[in-house]
Amino acid sequence: DVRSRIAAPEQAFVLVSVGNAKVGDTIEEALLALEQLPDDVHLAFVGEGYERHRERARQHRLEGRVHFLAPVPPTEVADFISTADASPMAAGVRSETPSICTSATSSSML
Repeated sequence: DVRSRIAAPEQAFVLVSVGNAKVGDTIEEALLALEQLPDDVHLAFVGEGYERHRERARQHRLEGRVHFLAPVPPTEVADFISTADASPMAAGVRSETPSICTSATSSSML
């Protein structure tokens, strides 16, 4: 599950974003928002193409709070993300909205 994969402390609040990175994703905005949140808030990106943002996360001093995870099979997504506390939806990412909604709806997050 996502919480154990990122080795999040029990009291951590875990956000998860599911789907492959795409042009127009609001990753920078997510990093800026995470900077403003308490240190026990973590953000996990699950999918391909997020690794290119690792340096930006480091520049924002978010190492250990931003996690880049490999994709999981579609049939396993709901179970994998079920231990997260929330799944943020970025308004600027129209193509991701359906899969994020489906994943969040299928898990116990809603």
